[in-house]
Amino acid sequence: MDIPQAPPHQEHASGTRLKNHAAVLSALALTLAASWIYWYGLRYDPRLLTGAAVATALLIPGAALSGRRAGPGGDAVILSLSVVFLGPTWAAAAAAPHAALAERADPLRTLCRASRSVTAAHLAGMPFFGLAPGPLLTSSPGSAAEAALGAATAAAVFLVSDAAISGILSGKPPPRAELAATHLLPGALCILTAGLTVPVLLGYGPAAAAGVLAAGYAGSELPALRARRRAGRVEELEERVKSLEESLMLSGALLGGLLMRELGRRDGYAYRHAAATAVYAQDIARELGLDEERIRRLRLAALLHNIGLSGAPEDPRRHPVEGEKILSAVPGFREISTWVRWHHERPDGRGYPDGLRGPWIPPEARIISVAEAYAAMVLDRPGRPGMSYEQARSELNAGLDTRFDGGVARAFLRILETETEGYRRASTPRFAPETTDEDSPG
Repeated sequence: MDIPQAPPHQEHASGTRLKNHAAVLSALALTLAASWIYWYGLRYDPRLLTGAAVATALLIPGAALSGRRAGPGGDAVILSLSVVFLGPTWAAAAAAPHAALAERADPLRTLCRASRSVTAAHLAGMPFFGLAPGPLLTSSPGSAAEAALGAATAAAVFLVSDAAISGILSGKPPPRAELAATHLLPGALCILTAGLTVPVLLGYGPAAAAGVLAAGYAGSELPALRARRRAGRVEELEERVKSLEESLMLSGALLGGLLMRELGRRDGYAYRHAAATAVYAQDIARELGLDEERIRRLRLAALLHNIGLSGAPEDPRRHPVEGEKILSAVPGFREISTWVRWHHERPDGRGYPDGLRGPWIPPEARIISVAEAYAAMVLDRPGRPGMSYEQARSELNAGLDTRFDGGVARAFLRILETETEGYRRASTPRFAPETTDEDSPG
């Protein structure tokens, strides 16, 4: 028996989120760039054009690493100093090819990265140009100390802005265990390099400044490289563990499916009921916004929720306990087994086997409870025809917040209101026990 998998709807959600981020970021970047040009103008100086070309050339070698880096590295050093020497607008222009190469020319991701650089560059330019009369390539600073302070401050603002935007895009902060290696140490080196390069250039010339820049670039990259290697090993181990868990789950699901099919041969009902419960539970979970991995596990639990009946217990009310015993012995099924144990619990505490009340019942068990009860109502069974949809709907409404969890039951009623009669009666091909169709309802 094949256990169907849920479709990857997360990819669509991720794409929508990326489009939204790209739209907001690009609007912010354009606003900052336009405001800067309005107040400070845009100078077409050959020295600035040459400097932008040099910055682009320096950024390109690190583009491949930048796309996989967890935190700032050598490119942040170059971009921060580009703001100081070229001004934010030309620094942002120099960063555009770097963004395209780092994101493998993916349009949306390139737009996000370029907008991130434009935003961070213009925010970084504000403190520097508050201390200096203009870009260092075309104007002289008031003093070496002021220029050094402005460059260090600009680098700090650039790093903080870039990290904040990156965190919003990724949706999660960096792991604390790696924060020092991936962000704090490279960031400190970047600020130090920016603060030292300017006075060294003014006092000792381009050759000495290039040496400081090279040392700062390398120093910013080394911690990130070590962190990437560790992260790569961790990802490899996680993939192996995940593969093993999936294999164990598939094996257990195959065995459970065979047991349920054998049980269904006794009266022809049990397996159809299990298949319908799995479909309904999956659709309710999706309506409630559970993540796809959770939905996949819930569907499996719903399919096997009555597996405790396979041993023909003397007291049928013991079948949730027997089901838990069977499933908990399967590696990777411990959590699923608890959902099976409690799928006959009720919010009012009158369920079995443990008499749990509402908040103590896992959400997954509450979903299975509603799904299996409705499936039992509408399916024909030996000696009793199934209810009509109207009768089953009335039963669900009558049990709100007593027999059934109110939020779960209402979500299911919303689904049923928009569905076909075949769906309501669990009679479409989607409900066939052997089906592999995982389409959403409708």
